[in-house]
Amino acid sequence: MRLTTAAALLLLALPVAVAGDPPPGPPPVEEPKVWIHAPAEDLLPLKGAGFLITIEEYRKLLELARSNDAAAREKPPIAGRLVRGTCEARFDGDVLRITAKYTAVVQGEGAVEIPFHVEGAALEPMPSLRGDALVFDTPGTHEVEAQITVKLAREGEML
Repeated sequence: MRLTTAAALLLLALPVAVAGDPPPGPPPVEEPKVWIHAPAEDLLPLKGAGFLITIEEYRKLLELARSNDAAAREKPPIAGRLVRGTCEARFDGDVLRITAKYTAVVQGEGAVEIPFHVEGAALEPMPSLRGDALVFDTPGTHEVEAQITVKLAREGEML
């Protein structure tokens, strides 16, 4: 009886493999890092210039670039532009008076500026003109009229 009790205690102390459990194996081997050469010839003036990044870093950069492309596609490439214009000019003695009519298309939100610079002529005040830009606060099509006056030089006269 003592022998049976001692054998039972010994069996309880020993690790027992249960059917269906895989035998313990060696620890998992860590996969080697994969490196990618990212070209940077646009950034550095050297042929073949670039840097090494891991595949994980490459995937993160690729995902970031794709999300930036998607965000860029959602915005209009140009917030506003002049799409059409007509001019009518009249001589009034030594002054040229020009009436210019433009159609502006605004696609951006908020205050959108369209450069509008007139040099060497007088430009009458316009409601949408602020400095050297036409400014529109709402998207859509806007009609703009500009009155431009140019003093003409007579022969031998300097302005």
